[in-house]
Amino acid sequence: MDHGYAYKPDVIRHTTDDHAKGGVSVANLNQMELQNLRELIGSHETASNKLQSYAGQCSDPQLKQMLQQSAQSARSTRDKLISFLK
Repeated sequence: MDHGYAYKPDVIRHTTDDHAKGGVSVANLNQMELQNLRELIGSHETASNKLQSYAGQCSDPQLKQMLQQSAQSARSTRDKLISFLK
């Protein structure tokens, strides 16, 4: 059954390619795509904050580094997603 809110990864991939070429604006996104984008941004923000917090509590240097790198990756992805809203 189609409820009209199925996740479509190709939308984000397509949007990413178009944005890199300067062809996408917020005006080109429908409300569902915009909401999905906002949710992805929030999820990456939450993941980054949690990973950074876990890294701060970690005593194992290798694990701490891995968590910090993962937190940075989540922040980087969040920032890229935010750029689609500009």
